[in-house]
Order: sequence, then C-alpha cells, then structure tokens
Amino acid sequence: MKSDKDIIVNVYFSSEDRDITKYPSASSFVVDLPDVLTQIHGISISHFKFVPESLINSNNNTFSFTAVGTSGTSTVSGIITISNGNYSTNITSLLAAINTQLVPYNIQFVVDPATNRVNGVIQTGAFATTSFTIKQCRILDILGFIKTSVTITPSVPAVANYESNMTNDTSLIVQIKDVNTISSPNQYAHRASAVLFCSNCKDCKIEQSSKDYTALSQVQYRLQRLNITLLNVYGQQYDLTLHDASFLIHFYCQPAQLGDARATMQKLNINLDQRVDR
Repeated sequence: MKSDKDIIVNVYFSSEDRDITKYPSASSFVVDLPDVLTQIHGISISHFKFVPESLINSNNNTFSFTAVGTSGTSTVSGIITISNGNYSTNITSLLAAINTQLVPYNIQFVVDPATNRVNGVIQTGAFATTSFTIKQCRILDILGFIKTSVTITPSVPAVANYESNMTNDTSLIVQIKDVNTISSPNQYAHRASAVLFCSNCKDCKIEQSSKDYTALSQVQYRLQRLNITLLNVYGQQYDLTLHDASFLIHFYCQPAQLGDARATMQKLNINLDQRVDR
C-alpha cells in the first residue's frame, strides 16, 4: 500500500536506447537497471511519448478470403493486404483501397446511402462468383461487421451490423513481464502494468504526463531486469513503425529498505528530496 514514507525511484526508458541487434522491434525489449531495486510494492508511469498506430497498421492490414466460382467448380483462397494509413478517417478512401484488391473476384464494398452502412456485393465479371467469404478480422470490425465472418452471394449481399467506425483505439499498454498488478486495466493486457491512453492523431506524437499508482500483487524483493512489451488494446505488439517510445516508470519501494533505496537513487542520479507528486 502506498505511503508517505515510500521511497520512489524514477527511471526513464526509451526504446531508442535498446540493443537493436538483440531487440529489433521497438515494441519489445529488455532493460537492465543500473542497480537492483528492492521491496517494490507498486509502480506508475508518466511522461510518455509515442506515435499512435494508424487506422490500418501492421496488426490489422490483412484479411483472408475464400472465393467459390460457379457451382463450386473453381475455389480460390488467399490473403489480401491493404496499405497502412489513416485514410483521412474517410470510409470512401478505405473502401477504395479494399475494392482495388477485390476487383479480380468481382466483389465490391459500398455504402448504402439509405442506412449509411457498408454493403458487400457481387458484380458481374470474369470470375463468376457463387460465394465470397471473409474471415472475421479487424478490417471487418472497422467496416461495421462486428465480430463475425462475412459471406456474400449473388442473391444475398453482406450488410454491416453498424455504421463504419473510422476512429482507431490507439491506446498503448506497457507490459512488464513478471511484475504483476492486482488487476489488469484491460482484459487483453494480461500482465500489464499500465495503460497509456491517447486519441487517434495522424503523424503526430502523443506527449502526456499522467500517473496512477498501481499496486503489485506481491512485493518484488529484488528487481533489476525488466522485460518490456508495448501492446495495443488487442494484446498485439504496438506498431510504432520506425518511431520510438519513451516513458518514466516510478517504482514505489517500502521504507524498510531505506538505505538500499537511497543508494540506488543516488546511483540513478535522482534527488531524494524531489519526490513525485502522489
């Protein structure tokens, strides 16, 4: 439990400082602290800076399909990839990119002006399609087909459950392996230590300073190596593209180890009198 007597050790992290040879991804890396931290009962994170995932990114830019020709005589399965980007948060731009990939199968997605929902239809063309199925994926979620596969036939178009959602949830989760919190802030985070929120913003870094104390499920008596993974809300490694992320982690140490904590803070060049506001 947090106390006014806690010693707070503040450590700044940047994925830019990782060993790129060992950890090529800026979203997953291991950090060795300058000294061992002891008696840690809680953590918080502040002063974070990162570039948010685009609407279409490396985690959601593909979908798999099965196209069945006339009377089932010709069946084609494959994976289609859409270019990454925010598409100006415009459904028309996104549908144009998707439809370009679907031309060989005579499948097109259009917006019904009466309902403002996306419909998938089969058009006349060289590939006489009996049915076209897209497995459940996040692209379908964006188009309004919520958590379901989509099958299109000549007589039955696919109709989205809801209007399209062109606003991507760009929340970033910092997961520290083997440092467990009492409860995960997000059901997909698993052993996450904090969730850093931001709004969707094209080509713009998110810079915020906020801190919420999170108690650990048990006191960490010794801690020197941190295995850090940056996740999105789906539990996938965050797509930072070619950018880096940075943040400040505050370790709350029990005063029983005051001497050790004081020595550690001195080695980390942190002033004991400059405590983080609680």
